[in-house]
Amino acid sequence: MAPTRIASGPSPHASARTWYAAALGTVAAWVLFRLVYLVWWCPFDLAPDEAHYWDWSRQLDWCYYSKGPLVAWLIYLGESLCGPWLKDVHGTTMPAVRLPSSICGGLLAFGVFVLTWQITAFPCLAFLTMLAVMLAPHVSVLSTLMTIDSPFLCLWQWSLVAAYYALGLNRLHRVQDPASDLLPPAYTMQSGSNSSRWVSWLILGLLIGLGVLAKPTMLLFPACLMLFLVMHRGMRALLSRPAVWCALGLAALVGAGPILWWNAQHDWVTFRHLFAQAALVGPIRWRPWGWLEYLGVQSALLLGTGMVAWLAASLWAVRSHQPASGFLLAFSWPVFVVFAGFSFRTPIQPNWPVSAYLAAIPLTACWLRATWFQAGTPRLVRLLLWPTALIALLLTIHLHVPHLAYHLGLLPTLARLTGRDTEPQWPRRFDPTCRLLGWREIALALQHCRELCQRSRFDPILAATPYGTAAELAFYLPDQPRVYCLNRANGMRYTQYDLWRPNPLADPQRFTGRIFLCVGPLSAQARAGFASVTLLQTVVIHRYGCEIAREYIYLAQDFRGFPEDGQLPRY
Repeated sequence: MAPTRIASGPSPHASARTWYAAALGTVAAWVLFRLVYLVWWCPFDLAPDEAHYWDWSRQLDWCYYSKGPLVAWLIYLGESLCGPWLKDVHGTTMPAVRLPSSICGGLLAFGVFVLTWQITAFPCLAFLTMLAVMLAPHVSVLSTLMTIDSPFLCLWQWSLVAAYYALGLNRLHRVQDPASDLLPPAYTMQSGSNSSRWVSWLILGLLIGLGVLAKPTMLLFPACLMLFLVMHRGMRALLSRPAVWCALGLAALVGAGPILWWNAQHDWVTFRHLFAQAALVGPIRWRPWGWLEYLGVQSALLLGTGMVAWLAASLWAVRSHQPASGFLLAFSWPVFVVFAGFSFRTPIQPNWPVSAYLAAIPLTACWLRATWFQAGTPRLVRLLLWPTALIALLLTIHLHVPHLAYHLGLLPTLARLTGRDTEPQWPRRFDPTCRLLGWREIALALQHCRELCQRSRFDPILAATPYGTAAELAFYLPDQPRVYCLNRANGMRYTQYDLWRPNPLADPQRFTGRIFLCVGPLSAQARAGFASVTLLQTVVIHRYGCEIAREYIYLAQDFRGFPEDGQLPRY
Protein backbone atom coordinates (compact mmCIF):
# COMPACT_ATOMS: atom_id res chain seq x y z
CA MET A 1 0.00 0.00 0.00
CA ALA A 2 1.42 3.34 -1.06
CA PRO A 3 2.14 5.70 1.77
CA THR A 4 -0.32 8.55 2.20
CA ARG A 5 1.13 11.94 1.32
CA ILE A 6 0.39 14.61 3.84
CA ALA A 7 -0.23 18.02 2.33
CA SER A 8 2.06 20.62 3.76
CA GLY A 9 1.33 24.29 4.05
CA PRO A 10 3.44 27.04 2.59
CA SER A 11 7.03 27.17 3.73
CA PRO A 12 8.02 29.83 6.24
CA HIS A 13 10.20 31.49 3.60
CA ALA A 14 7.28 31.67 1.14
CA SER A 15 5.04 33.11 3.85
CA ALA A 16 7.69 35.69 4.74
CA ARG A 17 8.03 36.74 1.11
CA THR A 18 4.25 37.12 0.87
CA TRP A 19 4.06 39.37 3.92
CA TYR A 20 7.02 41.45 2.80
CA ALA A 21 5.48 41.84 -0.65
CA ALA A 22 2.15 42.87 0.89
CA ALA A 23 3.84 45.43 3.12
CA LEU A 24 5.99 46.84 0.33
CA GLY A 25 3.02 47.00 -2.04
CA THR A 26 0.92 48.82 0.56
CA VAL A 27 3.69 51.32 1.28
CA ALA A 28 4.32 51.93 -2.43
CA ALA A 29 0.60 52.54 -3.06
CA TRP A 30 0.48 54.88 -0.06
CA VAL A 31 3.47 56.91 -1.30
CA LEU A 32 1.98 57.09 -4.80
CA PHE A 33 -1.32 58.33 -3.36
CA ARG A 34 0.53 61.02 -1.42
CA LEU A 35 2.26 62.21 -4.59
CA VAL A 36 -1.06 62.38 -6.45
CA TYR A 37 -2.49 64.31 -3.51
CA LEU A 38 0.41 66.78 -3.56
CA VAL A 39 0.09 67.39 -7.29
CA TRP A 40 -3.68 67.78 -7.64
CA TRP A 41 -5.43 68.09 -4.30
CA CYS A 42 -3.10 69.55 -1.67
CA PRO A 43 -4.44 72.95 -0.53
CA PHE A 44 -1.35 73.79 1.50
CA ASP A 45 1.51 76.06 0.55
CA LEU A 46 4.96 75.29 1.88
CA ALA A 47 5.22 75.78 5.64
CA PRO A 48 7.66 78.55 6.67
CA ASP A 49 10.22 75.99 7.86
CA GLU A 50 9.87 74.02 4.62
CA ALA A 51 10.49 77.14 2.57
CA HIS A 52 13.45 77.99 4.80
CA TYR A 53 15.02 74.57 4.17
CA TRP A 54 14.30 74.97 0.45
CA ASP A 55 16.24 78.24 0.53
CA TRP A 56 19.10 76.32 2.16
CA SER A 57 19.03 73.86 -0.74
CA ARG A 58 19.86 76.70 -3.13
CA GLN A 59 23.19 77.15 -1.32
CA LEU A 60 24.39 73.66 -0.46
CA ASP A 61 26.77 73.42 2.46
CA TRP A 62 28.08 70.99 5.10
CA CYS A 63 25.90 72.47 7.83
CA TYR A 64 23.57 75.38 8.47
CA TYR A 65 22.83 77.78 11.29
CA SER A 66 20.46 75.58 13.30
CA LYS A 67 20.52 72.13 11.68
CA GLY A 68 22.62 69.65 9.80
CA PRO A 69 22.61 69.59 6.00
CA LEU A 70 20.58 66.45 5.24
CA VAL A 71 17.20 68.15 4.80
CA ALA A 72 18.68 70.64 2.33
CA TRP A 73 20.46 67.87 0.43
CA LEU A 74 17.23 65.87 0.09
CA ILE A 75 15.25 68.88 -1.12
CA TYR A 76 17.99 69.62 -3.65
CA LEU A 77 17.80 66.03 -4.94
CA GLY A 78 14.01 66.17 -5.13
CA GLU A 79 14.00 69.41 -7.11
CA SER A 80 16.95 68.49 -9.31
CA LEU A 81 15.55 65.10 -10.31
CA CYS A 82 11.82 65.82 -10.37
CA GLY A 83 11.38 69.60 -10.32
CA PRO A 84 11.08 70.03 -14.11
CA TRP A 85 8.05 67.74 -14.32
CA LEU A 86 6.64 67.23 -10.79
CA LYS A 87 4.60 70.40 -10.22
CA ASP A 88 1.28 71.28 -8.62
CA VAL A 89 -1.76 72.82 -10.31
CA HIS A 90 -0.30 76.30 -9.76
CA GLY A 91 2.92 75.42 -11.56
CA THR A 92 5.17 75.44 -8.48
CA THR A 93 7.64 72.71 -7.56
CA MET A 94 5.99 72.13 -4.17
CA PRO A 95 5.47 68.37 -4.87
CA ALA A 96 9.15 67.96 -5.76
CA VAL A 97 10.19 69.74 -2.55
CA ARG A 98 7.94 67.44 -0.53
CA LEU A 99 8.75 64.25 -2.43
CA PRO A 100 11.50 63.19 0.04
CA SER A 101 9.07 63.51 2.95
CA SER A 102 6.61 61.11 1.31
CA ILE A 103 9.40 58.61 0.65
CA CYS A 104 10.73 58.95 4.20
CA GLY A 105 7.21 58.45 5.57
CA GLY A 106 6.81 55.27 3.54
CA LEU A 107 10.19 53.95 4.67
CA LEU A 108 9.29 54.77 8.26
CA ALA A 109 6.06 52.77 8.03
CA PHE A 110 7.86 49.82 6.45
CA GLY A 111 10.50 50.01 9.18
CA VAL A 112 7.74 49.72 11.80
CA PHE A 113 6.53 46.59 10.02
CA VAL A 114 10.01 45.04 9.96
CA LEU A 115 10.82 45.84 13.60
CA THR A 116 7.46 44.64 14.90
CA TRP A 117 7.82 41.38 12.98
CA GLN A 118 11.37 40.93 14.26
CA ILE A 119 10.23 41.29 17.84
CA THR A 120 6.89 39.49 17.83
CA ALA A 121 7.29 36.90 15.04
CA PHE A 122 3.65 37.69 14.10
CA PRO A 123 3.57 39.18 10.57
CA CYS A 124 -0.16 39.91 10.77
CA LEU A 125 0.35 41.99 13.91
CA ALA A 126 3.27 43.76 12.25
CA PHE A 127 1.16 44.55 9.18
CA LEU A 128 -1.72 45.93 11.25
CA THR A 129 0.72 48.02 13.28
CA MET A 130 2.13 49.43 10.06
CA LEU A 131 -1.37 50.34 8.84
CA ALA A 132 -2.13 52.07 12.14
CA VAL A 133 1.06 54.10 11.83
CA MET A 134 0.26 55.09 8.24
CA LEU A 135 -3.17 56.38 9.27
CA ALA A 136 -1.88 58.28 12.32
CA PRO A 137 -2.12 62.08 12.04
CA HIS A 138 1.48 62.58 13.16
CA VAL A 139 2.85 60.37 10.39
CA SER A 140 0.56 62.09 7.89
CA VAL A 141 2.13 65.41 8.82
CA LEU A 142 5.75 64.25 8.51
CA SER A 143 4.89 62.45 5.25
CA THR A 144 3.49 65.68 3.78
CA LEU A 145 5.70 68.46 5.13
CA MET A 146 9.39 68.37 4.27
CA THR A 147 10.89 69.22 7.65
CA ILE A 148 13.88 67.74 9.46
CA ASP A 149 11.61 65.28 11.28
CA SER A 150 10.86 63.34 8.08
CA PRO A 151 14.40 62.03 7.42
CA PHE A 152 15.29 62.04 11.12
CA LEU A 153 12.45 59.73 12.21
CA CYS A 154 12.96 57.50 9.18
CA LEU A 155 16.64 57.08 10.08
CA TRP A 156 15.85 56.54 13.78
CA GLN A 157 13.38 53.80 12.85
CA TRP A 158 15.82 51.98 10.60
CA SER A 159 18.55 52.42 13.19
CA LEU A 160 16.29 50.49 15.56
CA VAL A 161 16.00 47.72 12.96
CA ALA A 162 19.74 47.70 12.34
CA ALA A 163 20.53 47.73 16.07
CA TYR A 164 18.21 44.78 16.63
CA TYR A 165 20.15 42.82 14.01
CA ALA A 166 23.58 44.00 15.15
CA LEU A 167 22.87 43.07 18.77
CA GLY A 168 21.96 39.56 17.67
CA LEU A 169 18.42 39.85 18.96
CA ASN A 170 17.06 38.65 15.63
CA ARG A 171 18.91 35.39 16.31
CA LEU A 172 17.31 34.89 19.70
CA HIS A 173 15.31 31.70 19.51
CA ARG A 174 12.44 30.77 21.70
CA VAL A 175 12.96 28.12 24.35
CA GLN A 176 9.81 26.14 24.96
CA ASP A 177 7.92 27.66 27.85
CA PRO A 178 4.13 27.38 28.15
CA ALA A 179 3.97 30.63 30.10
CA SER A 180 5.54 32.68 27.32
CA ASP A 181 3.30 34.59 24.99
CA LEU A 182 4.90 37.25 22.81
CA LEU A 183 8.13 38.26 24.43
CA PRO A 184 9.50 34.84 25.45
CA PRO A 185 11.06 34.50 28.88
CA ALA A 186 14.10 32.49 27.80
CA TYR A 187 16.35 32.62 24.77
CA THR A 188 19.40 31.10 23.22
CA MET A 189 21.57 33.05 20.82
CA GLN A 190 22.93 31.68 17.60
CA SER A 191 26.38 32.83 16.69
CA GLY A 192 26.30 34.69 13.42
CA SER A 193 29.35 34.96 11.19
CA ASN A 194 31.94 37.55 12.10
CA SER A 195 31.53 39.32 8.75
CA SER A 196 27.75 39.61 9.09
CA ARG A 197 28.12 41.12 12.56
CA TRP A 198 30.59 43.68 11.24
CA VAL A 199 28.29 44.62 8.35
CA SER A 200 25.33 45.06 10.71
CA TRP A 201 27.29 47.32 13.04
CA LEU A 202 28.73 49.41 10.22
CA ILE A 203 25.27 49.89 8.70
CA LEU A 204 24.04 50.99 12.11
CA GLY A 205 26.90 53.48 12.40
CA LEU A 206 26.13 54.91 8.97
CA LEU A 207 22.44 55.33 9.81
CA ILE A 208 23.22 57.06 13.10
CA GLY A 209 25.63 59.41 11.36
CA LEU A 210 23.08 60.34 8.70
CA GLY A 211 20.52 60.86 11.45
CA VAL A 212 22.81 63.37 13.16
CA LEU A 213 23.01 65.25 9.85
CA ALA A 214 19.21 65.44 9.95
CA LYS A 215 18.63 66.44 13.59
CA PRO A 216 20.88 66.70 16.66
CA THR A 217 18.42 64.59 18.67
CA MET A 218 19.93 61.56 16.92
CA LEU A 219 22.81 61.85 19.40
CA LEU A 220 20.48 60.24 21.93
CA PHE A 221 20.46 57.00 19.92
CA PRO A 222 24.03 55.88 20.78
CA ALA A 223 23.37 56.98 24.37
CA CYS A 224 20.32 54.69 24.51
CA LEU A 225 22.36 51.90 22.91
CA MET A 226 25.08 52.20 25.54
CA LEU A 227 22.45 52.25 28.29
CA PHE A 228 20.95 49.02 26.97
CA LEU A 229 24.34 47.31 26.75
CA VAL A 230 25.29 48.36 30.27
CA MET A 231 21.96 47.60 31.93
CA HIS A 232 21.36 44.18 30.35
CA ARG A 233 23.77 41.62 31.75
CA GLY A 234 23.65 39.36 28.69
CA MET A 235 24.71 42.21 26.41
CA ARG A 236 27.66 43.64 28.33
CA ALA A 237 30.12 41.40 26.52
CA LEU A 238 29.43 43.39 23.34
CA LEU A 239 31.15 46.41 24.89
CA SER A 240 34.48 44.68 24.33
CA ARG A 241 33.88 43.99 20.63
CA PRO A 242 35.69 46.25 18.14
CA ALA A 243 32.66 46.28 15.81
CA VAL A 244 30.62 48.28 18.33
CA TRP A 245 33.23 51.00 18.67
CA CYS A 246 33.95 51.08 14.95
CA ALA A 247 30.24 51.67 14.37
CA LEU A 248 30.24 54.57 16.82
CA GLY A 249 33.39 55.93 15.20
CA LEU A 250 31.76 55.77 11.77
CA ALA A 251 28.69 57.53 13.16
CA ALA A 252 30.91 60.29 14.56
CA LEU A 253 32.79 60.64 11.28
CA VAL A 254 29.67 60.80 9.11
CA GLY A 255 27.50 62.82 11.47
CA ALA A 256 29.79 65.03 13.51
CA GLY A 257 32.57 65.52 10.96
CA PRO A 258 30.78 67.86 8.52
CA ILE A 259 29.01 69.75 11.31
CA LEU A 260 32.18 70.34 13.34
CA TRP A 261 34.19 71.34 10.26
CA TRP A 262 31.57 73.89 9.18
CA ASN A 263 31.05 75.29 12.69
CA ALA A 264 34.77 75.77 13.18
CA GLN A 265 34.57 78.26 10.32
CA HIS A 266 31.39 79.96 11.57
CA ASP A 267 32.10 80.71 15.23
CA TRP A 268 30.32 77.53 16.41
CA VAL A 269 26.98 79.16 15.71
CA THR A 270 25.02 75.88 15.60
CA PHE A 271 26.15 75.02 19.12
CA ARG A 272 25.34 78.53 20.33
CA HIS A 273 21.84 78.11 18.93
CA LEU A 274 21.32 74.64 20.41
CA PHE A 275 22.58 75.70 23.83
CA ALA A 276 20.23 78.70 23.75
CA GLN A 277 17.30 76.46 22.73
CA ALA A 278 18.04 74.10 25.61
CA ALA A 279 18.47 77.03 28.04
CA LEU A 280 22.01 75.89 28.85
CA VAL A 281 23.36 79.43 28.58
CA GLY A 282 22.21 82.72 30.04
CA PRO A 283 20.58 83.36 33.40
CA ILE A 284 19.26 80.33 35.25
CA ARG A 285 15.48 80.35 35.28
CA TRP A 286 13.69 77.31 36.61
CA ARG A 287 10.20 76.22 35.59
CA PRO A 288 9.09 74.00 38.50
CA TRP A 289 5.86 73.05 36.76
CA GLY A 290 7.36 72.70 33.30
CA TRP A 291 7.24 68.92 33.49
CA LEU A 292 3.45 69.05 33.94
CA GLU A 293 3.12 71.16 30.81
CA TYR A 294 5.42 68.74 28.99
CA LEU A 295 3.48 65.68 30.14
CA GLY A 296 0.16 67.29 29.24
CA VAL A 297 1.26 68.26 25.74
CA GLN A 298 2.72 64.82 25.03
CA SER A 299 -0.39 63.09 26.39
CA ALA A 300 -2.52 65.24 24.11
CA LEU A 301 -0.23 64.39 21.20
CA LEU A 302 -0.88 60.69 21.93
CA LEU A 303 -4.60 61.43 22.38
CA GLY A 304 -4.47 60.37 26.03
CA THR A 305 -5.10 56.70 25.41
CA GLY A 306 -1.74 56.26 23.70
CA MET A 307 0.09 57.51 26.77
CA VAL A 308 -1.87 55.18 29.08
CA ALA A 309 -1.28 52.20 26.77
CA TRP A 310 2.45 52.96 26.52
CA LEU A 311 2.77 53.16 30.30
CA ALA A 312 0.87 49.89 30.78
CA ALA A 313 2.93 48.16 28.08
CA SER A 314 6.13 49.39 29.71
CA LEU A 315 5.17 48.02 33.12
CA TRP A 316 4.28 44.72 31.45
CA ALA A 317 7.64 44.66 29.66
CA VAL A 318 9.63 45.45 32.82
CA ARG A 319 8.26 42.30 34.44
CA SER A 320 9.48 40.16 31.53
CA HIS A 321 13.20 40.87 32.16
CA GLN A 322 14.00 39.95 28.56
CA PRO A 323 16.34 41.43 25.93
CA ALA A 324 13.62 42.33 23.43
CA SER A 325 11.52 44.22 25.96
CA GLY A 326 14.63 45.84 27.46
CA PHE A 327 15.66 46.95 23.98
CA LEU A 328 12.35 48.73 23.38
CA LEU A 329 12.35 50.31 26.82
CA ALA A 330 15.92 51.55 26.42
CA PHE A 331 15.07 53.40 23.21
CA SER A 332 11.82 54.97 24.39
CA TRP A 333 11.73 56.10 28.02
CA PRO A 334 15.27 57.58 28.23
CA VAL A 335 14.47 59.91 25.33
CA PHE A 336 11.21 60.93 26.98
CA VAL A 337 12.92 61.50 30.34
CA VAL A 338 15.74 63.60 28.83
CA PHE A 339 13.27 66.12 27.45
CA ALA A 340 11.30 66.01 30.68
CA GLY A 341 14.50 67.17 32.37
CA PHE A 342 14.90 70.04 29.91
CA SER A 343 11.29 71.07 30.57
CA PHE A 344 12.42 72.44 33.95
CA ARG A 345 14.50 75.03 32.07
CA THR A 346 12.73 75.69 28.78
CA PRO A 347 9.40 74.98 27.04
CA ILE A 348 9.58 71.76 25.01
CA GLN A 349 8.27 71.78 21.45
CA PRO A 350 5.73 68.97 20.90
CA ASN A 351 7.86 67.23 18.27
CA TRP A 352 11.15 67.15 20.19
CA PRO A 353 10.68 63.78 22.01
CA VAL A 354 8.68 62.08 19.25
CA SER A 355 11.48 59.61 18.44
CA ALA A 356 10.74 57.94 21.80
CA TYR A 357 7.46 56.67 20.40
CA LEU A 358 9.04 54.67 17.58
CA ALA A 359 10.22 51.99 20.02
CA ALA A 360 7.00 52.38 22.00
CA ILE A 361 4.86 51.40 18.99
CA PRO A 362 5.91 47.71 18.71
CA LEU A 363 6.05 47.48 22.50
CA THR A 364 2.44 48.61 22.79
CA ALA A 365 1.40 46.33 19.92
CA CYS A 366 2.96 43.36 21.75
CA TRP A 367 1.18 44.26 24.96
CA LEU A 368 -2.21 44.71 23.31
CA ARG A 369 -2.05 41.35 21.58
CA ALA A 370 -0.75 39.51 24.62
CA THR A 371 -3.24 40.95 27.10
CA TRP A 372 -6.30 41.91 25.07
CA PHE A 373 -8.33 38.91 26.17
CA GLN A 374 -6.94 38.80 29.68
CA ALA A 375 -8.63 40.26 32.70
CA GLY A 376 -5.54 42.27 33.55
CA THR A 377 -5.88 44.61 30.58
CA PRO A 378 -6.87 48.07 31.85
CA ARG A 379 -10.55 48.49 31.13
CA LEU A 380 -10.00 52.18 30.40
CA VAL A 381 -7.74 51.32 27.46
CA ARG A 382 -10.28 48.88 26.05
CA LEU A 383 -13.06 51.45 26.33
CA LEU A 384 -11.08 54.29 24.81
CA LEU A 385 -9.07 52.50 22.12
CA TRP A 386 -11.71 52.55 19.38
CA PRO A 387 -12.92 56.13 20.03
CA THR A 388 -9.28 57.21 20.06
CA ALA A 389 -8.67 55.45 16.76
CA LEU A 390 -11.72 57.21 15.30
CA ILE A 391 -10.50 60.61 16.53
CA ALA A 392 -7.06 59.94 15.04
CA LEU A 393 -8.64 59.02 11.70
CA LEU A 394 -10.80 62.17 11.72
CA LEU A 395 -7.75 64.30 12.49
CA THR A 396 -5.88 62.67 9.61
CA ILE A 397 -8.78 63.44 7.26
CA HIS A 398 -8.87 67.05 8.48
CA LEU A 399 -5.14 67.43 7.86
CA HIS A 400 -5.72 66.46 4.22
CA VAL A 401 -9.07 68.17 3.51
CA PRO A 402 -9.43 70.91 6.15
CA HIS A 403 -12.40 72.60 4.48
CA LEU A 404 -14.68 69.72 5.54
CA ALA A 405 -14.51 70.80 9.19
CA TYR A 406 -15.75 74.24 8.17
CA HIS A 407 -18.41 73.14 5.70
CA LEU A 408 -19.81 70.69 8.25
CA GLY A 409 -19.83 73.41 10.89
CA LEU A 410 -17.52 71.58 13.31
CA LEU A 411 -14.91 74.29 13.84
CA PRO A 412 -17.39 77.22 13.74
CA THR A 413 -19.46 75.43 16.41
CA LEU A 414 -16.34 74.87 18.52
CA ALA A 415 -15.45 78.56 18.19
CA ARG A 416 -18.93 79.63 19.29
CA LEU A 417 -18.95 77.26 22.27
CA THR A 418 -15.61 78.66 23.46
CA GLY A 419 -16.54 82.27 22.77
CA ARG A 420 -13.75 82.71 20.23
CA ASP A 421 -15.86 83.23 17.12
CA THR A 422 -15.78 87.04 17.45
CA GLU A 423 -11.98 87.21 17.57
CA PRO A 424 -10.07 88.24 14.45
CA GLN A 425 -8.51 85.28 12.67
CA TRP A 426 -10.22 82.85 15.06
CA PRO A 427 -9.55 79.78 12.83
CA ARG A 428 -5.84 80.01 13.70
CA ARG A 429 -6.68 79.13 17.31
CA PHE A 430 -8.21 75.79 16.34
CA ASP A 431 -6.75 74.87 12.97
CA PRO A 432 -2.94 74.63 12.61
CA THR A 433 -3.30 74.20 8.83
CA CYS A 434 -4.13 77.93 8.57
CA ARG A 435 -0.41 78.61 8.88
CA LEU A 436 0.11 76.83 5.56
CA LEU A 437 -2.32 78.97 3.58
CA GLY A 438 -2.05 82.30 1.78
CA TRP A 439 1.68 82.48 1.12
CA ARG A 440 1.31 82.30 -2.64
CA GLU A 441 -1.20 85.19 -2.58
CA ILE A 442 1.13 87.31 -0.45
CA ALA A 443 3.93 86.67 -2.93
CA LEU A 444 1.65 87.67 -5.83
CA ALA A 445 0.79 90.93 -4.04
CA LEU A 446 4.49 91.63 -3.50
CA GLN A 447 5.18 90.88 -7.16
CA HIS A 448 2.53 93.43 -8.15
CA CYS A 449 4.21 96.09 -5.96
CA ARG A 450 7.55 95.09 -7.38
CA GLU A 451 6.35 95.55 -10.95
CA LEU A 452 5.02 99.01 -10.08
CA CYS A 453 8.47 99.92 -8.79
CA GLN A 454 10.15 98.54 -11.89
CA ARG A 455 7.85 100.64 -14.09
CA SER A 456 9.19 103.63 -12.18
CA ARG A 457 12.66 102.50 -13.29
CA PHE A 458 14.06 101.23 -10.02
CA ASP A 459 14.50 97.66 -8.90
CA PRO A 460 13.78 97.34 -5.16
CA ILE A 461 15.59 95.12 -2.68
CA LEU A 462 13.18 92.50 -1.31
CA ALA A 463 13.15 91.82 2.43
CA ALA A 464 10.94 90.37 5.15
CA THR A 465 10.98 90.39 8.92
CA PRO A 466 10.53 86.71 9.94
CA TYR A 467 12.89 84.27 8.27
CA GLY A 468 9.98 82.04 7.29
CA THR A 469 8.27 84.87 5.42
CA ALA A 470 11.49 85.68 3.57
CA ALA A 471 11.77 82.05 2.46
CA GLU A 472 8.09 81.83 1.44
CA LEU A 473 8.41 84.92 -0.74
CA ALA A 474 11.60 83.61 -2.33
CA PHE A 475 9.84 80.37 -3.27
CA TYR A 476 6.54 81.77 -4.55
CA LEU A 477 7.80 84.83 -6.44
CA PRO A 478 7.93 84.01 -10.17
CA ASP A 479 11.71 84.40 -10.55
CA GLN A 480 12.52 83.04 -7.06
CA PRO A 481 14.91 85.91 -6.20
CA ARG A 482 16.93 86.32 -3.04
CA VAL A 483 14.83 87.82 -0.25
CA TYR A 484 16.73 89.25 2.70
CA CYS A 485 15.71 88.68 6.31
CA LEU A 486 15.51 91.57 8.80
CA ASN A 487 15.09 89.39 11.87
CA ARG A 488 17.88 91.00 13.89
CA ALA A 489 16.80 94.54 12.97
CA ASN A 490 13.53 93.71 14.71
CA GLY A 491 15.24 92.48 17.87
CA MET A 492 14.93 88.80 16.97
CA ARG A 493 17.54 86.03 16.92
CA TYR A 494 20.15 85.16 14.34
CA THR A 495 19.16 83.02 11.35
CA GLN A 496 20.89 81.40 8.42
CA TYR A 497 20.26 84.58 6.42
CA ASP A 498 22.72 86.44 8.67
CA LEU A 499 25.48 84.07 7.55
CA TRP A 500 24.94 84.57 3.83
CA ARG A 501 26.87 87.58 2.63
CA PRO A 502 26.32 90.25 1.63
CA ASN A 503 23.23 91.18 3.63
CA PRO A 504 21.84 94.54 4.81
CA LEU A 505 22.78 94.01 8.47
CA ALA A 506 26.36 92.81 8.09
CA ASP A 507 27.22 94.80 4.94
CA PRO A 508 25.15 98.02 5.05
CA GLN A 509 27.54 99.85 2.72
CA ARG A 510 26.54 97.51 -0.10
CA PHE A 511 22.90 98.61 0.20
CA THR A 512 23.23 102.30 1.08
CA GLY A 513 20.68 104.48 -0.70
CA ARG A 514 18.66 101.54 -2.03
CA ILE A 515 14.88 101.21 -1.91
CA PHE A 516 13.42 98.17 -0.14
CA LEU A 517 10.08 96.41 -0.35
CA CYS A 518 9.61 94.95 3.14
CA VAL A 519 6.98 92.40 4.16
CA GLY A 520 6.05 92.03 7.81
CA PRO A 521 6.12 94.26 10.88
CA LEU A 522 8.97 96.75 11.23
CA SER A 523 10.22 97.80 14.65
CA ALA A 524 11.40 101.32 15.48
CA GLN A 525 14.98 100.15 15.05
CA ALA A 526 14.20 98.71 11.61
CA ARG A 527 12.39 101.89 10.51
CA ALA A 528 15.34 103.97 11.66
CA GLY A 529 17.42 102.31 8.96
CA PHE A 530 15.53 104.18 6.22
CA ALA A 531 14.82 107.81 5.41
CA SER A 532 11.10 107.01 5.09
CA VAL A 533 8.80 104.02 5.42
CA THR A 534 5.38 103.97 3.73
CA LEU A 535 2.69 101.31 3.92
CA LEU A 536 1.98 100.25 0.35
CA GLN A 537 -0.55 97.44 0.77
CA THR A 538 -2.31 95.35 3.38
CA VAL A 539 -2.81 91.79 2.19
CA VAL A 540 -5.73 90.00 3.85
CA ILE A 541 -6.08 86.24 3.35
CA HIS A 542 -9.54 84.70 3.60
CA ARG A 543 -10.49 81.05 3.74
CA TYR A 544 -13.81 79.41 4.58
CA GLY A 545 -15.43 82.85 4.82
CA CYS A 546 -13.03 83.98 7.57
CA GLU A 547 -9.86 86.02 7.76
CA ILE A 548 -6.94 83.74 8.56
CA ALA A 549 -3.90 85.95 7.92
CA ARG A 550 -2.85 89.54 7.30
CA GLU A 551 0.46 90.87 6.03
CA TYR A 552 1.81 94.35 5.35
CA ILE A 553 3.99 95.50 2.46
CA TYR A 554 6.11 98.59 3.08
CA LEU A 555 8.08 100.81 0.73
CA ALA A 556 11.26 101.76 2.61
CA GLN A 557 13.40 104.40 0.88
CA ASP A 558 17.03 105.48 1.12
CA PHE A 559 18.60 102.75 3.23
CA ARG A 560 21.29 104.09 5.58
CA GLY A 561 22.04 101.16 7.85
CA PHE A 562 20.37 99.92 11.01
CA PRO A 563 21.41 101.48 14.32
CA GLU A 564 23.00 99.26 16.95
CA ASP A 565 20.64 98.24 19.74
CA GLY A 566 23.43 97.67 22.26
CA GLN A 567 22.15 94.21 23.19
CA LEU A 568 24.00 90.93 23.12
CA PRO A 569 23.28 88.78 20.04
CA ARG A 570 20.48 86.26 20.40
CA TYR A 571 20.91 82.75 19.07
